[in-house]
Amino acid sequence: MRTEKILSRVFRNLERNGYKIDDILDEEIYDEMQVAQDRIITEIFPDKIITITLETDVDEYPLTTDSSSEDNPDKIITIEDNPKKNIASVKIIELPSGWKGVIDDYGNKVIPADFQVVTNEEFINAVNATPSLSGRPRIATIIDNKLKLYPKPTSDDNGKVLKLYTYLSSSAGSIDKDNEPEVPGYCDDALEKYATAQFLEGDMRAQYLKEFEREVIRIRPIQNRKHHNLSRAPITGW
Repeated sequence: MRTEKILSRVFRNLERNGYKIDDILDEEIYDEMQVAQDRIITEIFPDKIITITLETDVDEYPLTTDSSSEDNPDKIITIEDNPKKNIASVKIIELPSGWKGVIDDYGNKVIPADFQVVTNEEFINAVNATPSLSGRPRIATIIDNKLKLYPKPTSDDNGKVLKLYTYLSSSAGSIDKDNEPEVPGYCDDALEKYATAQFLEGDMRAQYLKEFEREVIRIRPIQNRKHHNLSRAPITGW
């Protein structure tokens, strides 16, 4: 696994610098790899699809990579669960079947005919213009790492799923012996350099941190290279 290879390279680096590796636990290095991964993610913003399952009369849903546990796979993550806030922005939303048809315009108010995500100001203006609107959600806005819908989902929408294509701002999970890094393999050198630096002192620590920063600078443009499968379209309106 990638984690074991990076771990071995960190131990090798420390031995070369005269460090007693018997004093270091694997878990300590995994923790530093996790910190490095989060720092890399804040630079390159990798993408991920998250899902939101609608519930009757619930109009706010957390934007998070947290999901149901193995003990309770059917559980829907709610705001009360205090989920991880690690979504940087949303690129586009894949709607449930049947949500794209033309429906009544409710007297030509400012509510759109199809579901749309709008700015906070447009959302409030629309709600104020049609305060008693009911039926399936027609608009949404994103605020405080939550997706807020209007109108509230009805029983007809209960269980329907929105798929959000998002950019992450931090890790979705943890790095350990059983879980590989979430960032691509070309980030492994950066993970190695950062984790090594945390157990060194003085000039050697500074050297490894400088190499880490150099790797991050190298990694950053890869996301936007032409024809790269991770090339990112510009985000507008979020």
